[in-house]
Amino acid sequence: FILSPGDYLSFDYLTGAARALHRVSAAATADGSGIMTVEVRPHVRAGWDDNAEVALYRPTGRFVILPGTYAEQTEPPWFTSISFEAIQTL
Repeated sequence: FILSPGDYLSFDYLTGAARALHRVSAAATADGSGIMTVEVRPHVRAGWDDNAEVALYRPTGRFVILPGTYAEQTEPPWFTSISFEAIQTL
């Protein structure tokens, strides 16, 4: 298995209490037993478990919308565009 810069992955922190989304910043290839060391951003915080299951398909994280950044624009008859800034929470 190969991960490339820009790929995403996620895993749980604190026994499933929080999930973090990370982006691969350097290419990595799994060895014959499926183990790899990978560099990610943002940095991995304390509280992770090296035995945690890593999601490579549809990785997710928990985010909150920053106050004052939500904008909505309606384009009749059916379209609405929204934009916002968000920050990951753990």
